[in-house]
Amino acid sequence: MKEHTGAESEEKPQGPHPESKEDSVASNLSEIKSLFIGKDATEQDDDPIEALADYYEGDEDPTEVRHDTSKFGIVLFFTCLAVIIIGILVVRSNEAWMADLDCFLSGDIQRCKLAGVEQQRAEWRAEEAATRPKYGDLILTYHPQDALVTIEQTVRRRPGHGEPLGPPETVKIPNRSEKLSEHELIEQLPLMNLPIREREQDEDGEITEVRHYSYKVQISRDGYEPREFEFEEDDWVRLGPDVNYSIPWQGVDLIPKLETIRDPFVAATREIHCAEVHFARVGEREGMTEGDLRGQIREIQVRHGFRTADEFSRFRARLTADEDWWHPIRDEIRKDDCR
Repeated sequence: MKEHTGAESEEKPQGPHPESKEDSVASNLSEIKSLFIGKDATEQDDDPIEALADYYEGDEDPTEVRHDTSKFGIVLFFTCLAVIIIGILVVRSNEAWMADLDCFLSGDIQRCKLAGVEQQRAEWRAEEAATRPKYGDLILTYHPQDALVTIEQTVRRRPGHGEPLGPPETVKIPNRSEKLSEHELIEQLPLMNLPIREREQDEDGEITEVRHYSYKVQISRDGYEPREFEFEEDDWVRLGPDVNYSIPWQGVDLIPKLETIRDPFVAATREIHCAEVHFARVGEREGMTEGDLRGQIREIQVRHGFRTADEFSRFRARLTADEDWWHPIRDEIRKDDCR
């Protein structure tokens, strides 16, 4: 048994009363606040709004800070919305971008790439067909064969495929009909390798210029009505893969003016009258037939410049319509007994 002395039985003095757990936490929070705010926590006001106002030293009201932040968020939202809308409009205005977007959204990018390649090839083929050089041959036949032929060539240039055409540039093409001697005739006037479309390319094959040609042909002669023909690029046709383009030319007959044809018509009419009188007198005795008479009449018409019976009939209708001129001549011819 342990022995207790009197000193041990005396009560030991007690230390300070220990703080409660809640008081200890509050004290720690107060110290932390004093570190950030710079004051003793015990000196702080109980109102947190007033404390925050003290922290900002009176420069800004906390309610105004929250209000400015709200306005900034609204401005940022509408700015982003405007950018998105503008981007959508820009994409929709470009067919290529819209197609790429559709491909991306549909997930079929490989098909779209192949379609883009085919589209590019189709554009190249279209450009080649629209700019490929073309040359043509034109062989002119006309009557009278000593007529004058005037040929004008007009070219319009464009700086590349699909670009607008420039102003027309016209030059005159010399030809053999301009240098005919007296009584010289031309059976046909060939115009070979006329440019219809030409192009220029740089070293990389890029088309730098395309030239488009058109032609104007005028055929004229004294005493005849002139005739004029124009040939555009689309008027030329190609009859085979290895030949030039050509114009389906059927020949041209100039129409004489009335004052030019009057004397030949009167002379032909007089001879026809005499042939009919002769046939009536001795035709049967000489064994002539109606066919023989028609042959003689046709020869008379050709000799006086009427190439067909229809042509003679047309001029007779026009000339005899002028009764003041025709009736005296007709009466004079009828009185001729062709002796």
